[in-house]
Amino acid sequence: MLRVLLVIALLVSSYLATGQARSQVDELNRQALRQMRKAPDSCRTILSKSIKIAESEGYFKGLGNAFNIRARLSELEGDDLAAFETYQKALTFYAQTDSVVSNNQAIVLRNMAAIFLDKYQYEEAVKYYDSAEYFLRQYMVAQPDRAEKTNKLKSLNDIIYFKAIAQKYTGRLSDANITLNQLWNQGIDERKNVNYARTLNQLGLVNIDLQNYHEARYYFRQMMELEKVSDLYIARAHHNIGMAWLAEGKYKKAQGCFEKSLEVKQSFKSSELKQKLLFHSYLELGESFFRQENFIEAIEQWEKALSFDVDISEDPEYYVVHNWLQQSYMLFDLTKANVHGEKFKSYSKAFHKSKLTLAEQLESQVFTLSLAENKLKETHGQESAAQQTQFKVILVVVAIAALLLFLAWLLRRKIRHHRYYRQMHSLATNKS
Repeated sequence: MLRVLLVIALLVSSYLATGQARSQVDELNRQALRQMRKAPDSCRTILSKSIKIAESEGYFKGLGNAFNIRARLSELEGDDLAAFETYQKALTFYAQTDSVVSNNQAIVLRNMAAIFLDKYQYEEAVKYYDSAEYFLRQYMVAQPDRAEKTNKLKSLNDIIYFKAIAQKYTGRLSDANITLNQLWNQGIDERKNVNYARTLNQLGLVNIDLQNYHEARYYFRQMMELEKVSDLYIARAHHNIGMAWLAEGKYKKAQGCFEKSLEVKQSFKSSELKQKLLFHSYLELGESFFRQENFIEAIEQWEKALSFDVDISEDPEYYVVHNWLQQSYMLFDLTKANVHGEKFKSYSKAFHKSKLTLAEQLESQVFTLSLAENKLKETHGQESAAQQTQFKVILVVVAIAALLLFLAWLLRRKIRHHRYYRQMHSLATNKS
């Protein structure tokens, strides 16, 4: 009997110790998250300790969270390849845990999609955003109260929005248009969770690409009429209406819109964003003059664009200014034309080389999503089932022990009664 009680005590203490270790891992992960931006080295040290404890306990959720934080740290440091590899590890651990963390899986997949989007791998980005949307929807169905409390609807809308951006850049313009319209046409109760200005802005841009210029201008005007719309989106609306007129061949109207946008932007406080916004205005304003064959004015606008402190090397939409300047200077100054032509070639060559290199690196690390999803679905709830099984075993052992104790008490009582009756019988016999 003593052995049975000892076994029960060991099982209960083991269960409690596991719970304490997991709580410690969760607390370490929270500490690492707080240190991630202000003390990266401290964050790494804390994560190493968390991972060590989580591995010893087989705590997959804790491991997933730790690697998720480590991946985000790599992203902050600009190492996208390391971040991608670490996100894969996090996703693998989440696949072995319970359904509650499908939210974490969605976050990891969203972050992996963002890496592809940032590095021009748009097809892969769409796939990862699709998977992120799937898991977040699963979470919102399984945990509706928690999802509402943490405003996961906004997170879902962000995923859908950026999926539309990726669809646009793959050339799937109709799909992007449908996706963005789904956001725009959501019910009244959900509208507070949608950034309508950016959605309308992208709807307008997609419709420019679809050559639906009238519809595009409609969306940009709707954006300007939104309640409490910021000056930033007012400036973008004027600029993009100009882009629609430019694409339609109405260059004078485009020029007027770019000038209105420029006027709004110049009122902004000095910042890196202001520099980029002004760069874009002068770039497009220069094109509107070029299309009107006013080459001197076009050159002046493009030279103004280059006067801003903007890194144009990593974006073809930026360094194209050298191509425009080359074409314009060909009429007036061949030396300058050659200078800008060489700069354009240099930027273009470096950009495509870096893009190709990263694409090859990411391709070698791509987590096959169809296999990943199957694995996540098949293993969904494994940790939960294991925990439930462990708890049930403890309950069964406790129940058996209680039953044995009860039977032992009954047996002992029966033996006492039997002895009592024998003694009474013996006394009665002696008296007779």
